Amino acid sequence: MSQLKKQVEFFEDFMVPHTICSSGATFQGFGGFELPEKTHAEEVEAFPDETIPLIQMGLRKKLLWSHADSPLTLEDTLGLLEFDVPESPFDALDEKLSSEEKIRRLIDYISDKSDIQFAPELAARLEFLHQAVMEDPDEAPISPESLSNFIGFLQEAPNLRYPDIVLTPSNEIRAQWRTAPNRHFAVVFLPTGETRYVIFTPNLRDPDKIDRLSGTTSMDTLMETAEPHRVLDWASR
Repeated sequence: MSQLKKQVEFFEDFMVPHTICSSGATFQGFGGFELPEKTHAEEVEAFPDETIPLIQMGLRKKLLWSHADSPLTLEDTLGLLEFDVPESPFDALDEKLSSEEKIRRLIDYISDKSDIQFAPELAARLEFLHQAVMEDPDEAPISPESLSNFIGFLQEAPNLRYPDIVLTPSNEIRAQWRTAPNRHFAVVFLPTGETRYVIFTPNLRDPDKIDRLSGTTSMDTLMETAEPHRVLDWASR
């Protein structure tokens, strides 16, 4: 049995009922739990120190190691839970932060926490655009909401190539995938979560002609809208 499996079994078979079904527990239905006659405590002691955080499963030690006769109630127990929630670009949009600080946190998120394949190039380009905007005291900063939506889109479409990135007159993010005059896909990411897009694609019956399409759609339906026009033929890796 692997160490990870032992840890999970230990948590499920012993730690949860041992903690919640204390004499002070008040939640109905948990009384049906029974503590196993023999726990995996001996096995836990044999684990290396670095495995202990996995056993804790996001809970504080004082919760995990409380005794069955502890006066903890369900409310006390829930108050001690610590869940490891993955960060996202939207975490940087704290209303208390300035727009400049939001942009800084979003760029740091790309560099340090995102799984975007071209994260270094993307962070460098956004840093350049951010510094260019901040040099003009009369210029509005990059829209944090637009940038956050752009990052979220890239994470949901991981096969896209690195795009050309510029700013609109309103300093929203505009990304472009283009390989030829008749293979062009440009998107403006609005702060509202909507997108404005332009597509140039070869005509199905006459490849020498160009179909030109444009419109507005939500960020989460953008690729569904673009795929029938063969955008992924030149925009994806």
